[in-house]
Amino acid sequence: MKYIYIALLFTLLSSGASAGHPLMDRYDLDSDGLVTAEELTQAGCSVKDSRFKAADINGDGFLTKKEFLKAKNYLATSKQCNNN
Repeated sequence: MKYIYIALLFTLLSSGASAGHPLMDRYDLDSDGLVTAEELTQAGCSVKDSRFKAADINGDGFLTKKEFLKAKNYLATSKQCNNN
C-alpha cells in the first residue's frame, strides 16, 4: 500500500507544469511550463520584442507561469491575439 501512495504522489508532482491555468495551457504549446515569443506567435499573437523582454523579468528568453500571468494584460489580449 505504501508503494501505491508513493506512485500516486510521484504522478501528481510530475504532472504538466502548466496544468491548472487555462492561459498557460493555451500558449505553452510544448507544455514545458514556459512560454516563448515564438509560442505566442504560433498561437496567433502579435508580440513586440520590447514587451516580451519587459515581461521576461530574469532575461532568460522564456516566461514562467508567474511572469506570463503578470504580463497577460499586455501580451495576450484580444487586440494582440487574433484567436482569443
